[in-house]
Amino acid sequence: MNMIVSCLMGHGTFQAKFNPLVRAKGLDNIYVLRKTRGPEVEGIQYILLPKIARKWIFNLIITPFILARQARRVKASIIMSYHFTPHTVFVWLASIMTGIPYAISQTGLYVQRYAKQPLWGWLIRAIYRKATFLNVPGTQSKKFWTAQGVDPAKINVLHSTIDTDKFTPSDQEKDIDILFMGRFSPEKQIMLILDAVRRLLEGGHQINAAIVGYGPLEKELKNFVSEHGLEKFISFPGQQTDVLHWYRRSRIFVMASNSEGLPCALMEAMSCELSVVCPSVGNISDVLTDGETGYTMPLATDETIYQQLSRALENYDRDDAIRTNARRIIVDEHSYGFAIGKWNSVIADLRKKGL
Repeated sequence: MNMIVSCLMGHGTFQAKFNPLVRAKGLDNIYVLRKTRGPEVEGIQYILLPKIARKWIFNLIITPFILARQARRVKASIIMSYHFTPHTVFVWLASIMTGIPYAISQTGLYVQRYAKQPLWGWLIRAIYRKATFLNVPGTQSKKFWTAQGVDPAKINVLHSTIDTDKFTPSDQEKDIDILFMGRFSPEKQIMLILDAVRRLLEGGHQINAAIVGYGPLEKELKNFVSEHGLEKFISFPGQQTDVLHWYRRSRIFVMASNSEGLPCALMEAMSCELSVVCPSVGNISDVLTDGETGYTMPLATDETIYQQLSRALENYDRDDAIRTNARRIIVDEHSYGFAIGKWNSVIADLRKKGL
């Protein structure tokens, strides 16, 4: 059985998706159609689009035809996408042209918002209903698509998983009290974290924070720190390739997003046994239960982030059981080993259908 995939992801996300897939039983070849080569993952064969496809308008026009031609050439049994726009549209069109079944792996939650819209929602729902199978980032997403008419038997809770043999607890000295790691974009609401740290410092807490990453709001965030004289307490190390180093230096990991699927950074932090503070948005409730695996709240506000960070700091020395529980749920349900088992079941079902 051969599979061809259309996707565009950063190296870390790509490895989180494909490392378990290439270890699954029953796939002879996995081909990935991209504009440029991605990370070296043993078992992945890249098919590169022509340079003209790097311009977005030509990419939209020609990629479905190239995908269809390549799917025929490699004798693909299934065409799969990661990310709805435009890759799920590409595989849907390629499936129409070739008659080869298609599958969808949902990455974020924005497609669920679009599926409710009157203009495009009907098309999105139709595409999802006709997929051979659908991978979603959590139980809330499965409930959503079931309500939209997708057969629940076709929906697998199978999202990004992490290497829990790599992301492990450490006895390294913790010289960072509060860590954020991610993109500096509006939905992450990092300003709430900065303001909470400011309030904690004003309340007498002797703490520091590292805001690791990059993005369009970087200047605004740094200006806030400068205006409040917090440069000695809040650092911006920039984008980092060795993220494990930062987890192992840190005590508490925090997110304040208003929308998430199930972020790898959160699972990595939990696997490293950091105390975690994060709102229960999207599918995060699959791993985070307040007082059991971390500290959570329905939505992030300036007050809820401040209160939960206060709890995490005050209880840190008594929270060994919570941190152990956090790692256990990631190992049991969101590790490479778990994902390999899920993929084995998916592929076995496809083979039973004669693909």
